Amino acid sequence: MTCPISGKPCVKYKGFHVTEKVGEKVQDHSVCEDCLYSTSTKNIQIMDDNGTCSSCKTPLNDILKGERVGCVSCYNQFNKTMGHIIDALQGGHELSHKGDPPRLWKIEQAEKTDPSQFATELSREIEAAIDWENYEAVPLLKEKLEKFRSLIKKYETADEGQASSIRREIAEFVFNYREWITGLGPQKSS
Repeated sequence: MTCPISGKPCVKYKGFHVTEKVGEKVQDHSVCEDCLYSTSTKNIQIMDDNGTCSSCKTPLNDILKGERVGCVSCYNQFNKTMGHIIDALQGGHELSHKGDPPRLWKIEQAEKTDPSQFATELSREIEAAIDWENYEAVPLLKEKLEKFRSLIKKYETADEGQASSIRREIAEFVFNYREWITGLGPQKSS
């Protein structure tokens, strides 16, 4: 049997479904893993210098061969190449990846958040809720701000042994708040 993408003979199991848009025509193909890999990686530009993740030691070549990303650090270390992988697998620059980043990566970003800036962010959310006349959200936001301030006080008075666990608790709070607020959003009263 001939591969519909490469045009070469291929007798392997065709377990992957590919939909291609060529001009205004949409074509559906069933291909094997090897043909899928060869066609999806031909447009990938390797932009990262180091070919191995510094945390989990996953080689970039393994990710390019279709294996799973090893850890959160892979996303950071292979950031530029990952963009090209997504473009190649999703059909080019007219499409964009809209998936949710991994939870651990979001928590890692929350750990990098400056507590004073986050307190300011919370205060601004309260002001925005008032401006949008979303009075139901105001007490919830104020409660979150008070809880965050109490965590900061707890962190400032903690000894070295407790400080790292409280810092992690602060990061979890920031993460959970950001997840909560994206579901809440400012809602304008009619």
